[in-house]
Amino acid sequence: MAIAVIPFMAVFGTFYFLRKKKNRRAALFCKAAATFMPVLLLVCSFSKLFPGTGIVVGNMGTAAADGNTGEMLYAYICTLAALVFYMAADVLLECKFVWGAVCFSAGHICMTAGFVLGGEVSAAGKYAEKYAEEYAGKTAGIYSYGAEIPTQTEISLLLGVCFLLSVFLAAFFLRKYIPHLKKLLVPAVLYILILSVMCSAAVVSGTVRILETGNAAGLIPIAGGVFFLVSDILLGINRLGRKRSKVRGAAVLILYYLSVYLLALRLA
Repeated sequence: MAIAVIPFMAVFGTFYFLRKKKNRRAALFCKAAATFMPVLLLVCSFSKLFPGTGIVVGNMGTAAADGNTGEMLYAYICTLAALVFYMAADVLLECKFVWGAVCFSAGHICMTAGFVLGGEVSAAGKYAEKYAEEYAGKTAGIYSYGAEIPTQTEISLLLGVCFLLSVFLAAFFLRKYIPHLKKLLVPAVLYILILSVMCSAAVVSGTVRILETGNAAGLIPIAGGVFFLVSDILLGINRLGRKRSKVRGAAVLILYYLSVYLLALRLA
């Protein structure tokens, strides 16, 4: 299923990009439909993530259902809600840009809640526990278990560094346009802060997973968070700049769809 949704996202996204000026209604439908594919991926993965046997199986690993199922459920619900907000924002952004940004902000908050409530940015060693039995003693391949369990202080420091770096990058590349936003300055700054929090949580989540397990699946949320940040920076440049670039516009869409796909795939 994870692979099956990719061509549909590509087709819907390409149709939107090529027809958004000629057939606006159909193009907007396709834009939202492309984002719906990760939603469908999560929905179809529900039985695998929460089987009746009480074992949780997915990119987050394999775990007994006692404590981890509750965390997985929080992550699942919040991520699903975030994707729905993103799908709605796809349409609103074309009609009322500010409301689209508000909707995206709500999605980022939900996604961040998924990382936090799902225990993905905690120092509980949940990933190490999940992989200990299956991968202990194995050193070959990408599943070499047991690199290190970071402390909560280390995780908090990493979150702070990632947040500041995200804010800096957004402010640096948008520095020419921020002073001219006038009434939109405060909403724009708030959006950058919320986006940076989500991006930071995604990067730290993947980093914790890699440190605890050596599992390359940790690269999935890292890439998802970074792609979203870069996509929005490019979108800001394209929207606020004097000339809009089709190449930059295509890059925005590609990175955005990759981001929402990867953020969903981390659980599927």
